Amino acid sequence: MLKSLFDDVLKKLPNSKVEDYDLDLDYPHDEIIEIDPEIFESTELVPMPEDQDYDPEFSDVDEKEIGIVEGGVRAGGIEILAFYKSYRHVNEPPFRGEWGIFYINRGVQYIDQMLTFAFPGAENCRKIALDFLWSHEIFHAKFDLGILGFEAFSRRHLYLPQKLAFRRAKAQQPEEALANESAWRYAKSVDPDSSFSKQARTIGIQGISDFFYHFMKNQPGAYARFDENQFDLKSETAAGVFSNQRYRSARLDDLAHWVGLHPKGLCGRSDVPTHLILRFQYSKLISPARWIPPVKEIKESKKFLDEIQPSQKSFWEKTKLKLLKSSCLPGLDFKYFQSPNIWSARVNDNFRVHFLPVSLDRGVWEAVSFGSHKDMGHG
Repeated sequence: MLKSLFDDVLKKLPNSKVEDYDLDLDYPHDEIIEIDPEIFESTELVPMPEDQDYDPEFSDVDEKEIGIVEGGVRAGGIEILAFYKSYRHVNEPPFRGEWGIFYINRGVQYIDQMLTFAFPGAENCRKIALDFLWSHEIFHAKFDLGILGFEAFSRRHLYLPQKLAFRRAKAQQPEEALANESAWRYAKSVDPDSSFSKQARTIGIQGISDFFYHFMKNQPGAYARFDENQFDLKSETAAGVFSNQRYRSARLDDLAHWVGLHPKGLCGRSDVPTHLILRFQYSKLISPARWIPPVKEIKESKKFLDEIQPSQKSFWEKTKLKLLKSSCLPGLDFKYFQSPNIWSARVNDNFRVHFLPVSLDRGVWEAVSFGSHKDMGHG
């Protein structure tokens, strides 16, 4: 159904060149990771298994690869883990002849494993990881299909100019904020703390919406704007698509409600093809400079022990346990902070810790300073 709909509309649109489009853009260019289609040449594409718990290449993601993937997500957003390819590009790489939602299996395994670290004993982690990613990517499909309807009416390209305009600022697209908002709504629907839904009762994990909140807040550009006013995000998106006004404060309120709307019954699980990419190697995509190193041992300097107050020690002990479990757990925000080699981690809403690496190879760190976010230079 969707194929014929795309074919019917696209053949009626004019053959335009890039120079025919208005590609004005006033968003900052980002350092988003560009996935070269050639990187997929050594992978294998298979249909999504019907059993969401089945992993065709079952193996744990080791701590080094976790750090690689986490660094990629912070630089490139969720599209590092899964991506939507429009039917408009069905004959283009990667995977010529295929379109829809493509899950990178190692990316799914990464979320699965992080959920296992954060919620020991929890079940259905792979299913939740897949559904979370689907909730993000299906918004892109709905957005695509909704614009197709306007293109049929106006007989002009709207989708391609928007994508081309953001080609050097992909992480800044407000569409990504809306897609992450869709994923966050799913996360809240499976959190018994936020929802009384059947899903929350049957497969839910208490606190999982907070996990995904911090996971998305660590993503670049518009990805982290998912908790802003949804109407404003739609209005900003509409201004770019329909009026070629592409800047943060642009608004087109009259068409905001139409962003993401699509004909009922055309973006369900069976409508948009889903695929699983096997044998993907993130180490070929993500620069070592972006990798998040593991933490296996933490020493505490005299200065640190003098700065931390007795009332703060319990929060620090919880943070330390999380870091030793995985330095990439959402909420820790463990990151390189300041030259030459200061790293930082979030303790809670009030405090942070600074570290010096003692031995990166062995994962040994020294906590050297403790204080409020502002005192530590984090604003």
